Amino acid sequence: MSGYYHEMEQGLLPAQRVSDLVIGYLEGVHDEIAGRITDATAQTNGLENVRALGAQVLAELGQEGFRGCAFINAASEFEDPDSRVRQVIANHRQWYYDAVRRAFADAGHSSPANAARHFVMLRDGAMTGGALDSSRIAKRTFSRGVEGLTSCEPAA
Repeated sequence: MSGYYHEMEQGLLPAQRVSDLVIGYLEGVHDEIAGRITDATAQTNGLENVRALGAQVLAELGQEGFRGCAFINAASEFEDPDSRVRQVIANHRQWYYDAVRRAFADAGHSSPANAARHFVMLRDGAMTGGALDSSRIAKRTFSRGVEGLTSCEPAA
């Protein structure tokens, strides 16, 4: 998508056309992620669902040519929180958070909403760190964080 951003900056593509292209791209990425999560969690239950969600993040970090989270990258280019692109991003992030929260709830976690927020933040950091620094370190750190969330209950 960065080529489109460059063309928009140069005035070669109208902003509306760029937004439409980015929205189409993000909707496709969402569908891919939703499909992988549905497939992975259909085979598991309880804490294994949480670990399956974590495995999906690790798989994404390990992809050749990994350049970070498409949604985070798009958000950095479309700053207006009321734009259609940011609405697509917000919808995806809410959907993802809900999927993670359900996994923690199904696992019997005493605070699934808090655990889900931690998981999503760990994912955001892993996606950014994996793109900017080292996917190996991001994967290791993310894995440790997820294991921490699944092995102990939060303090009351």
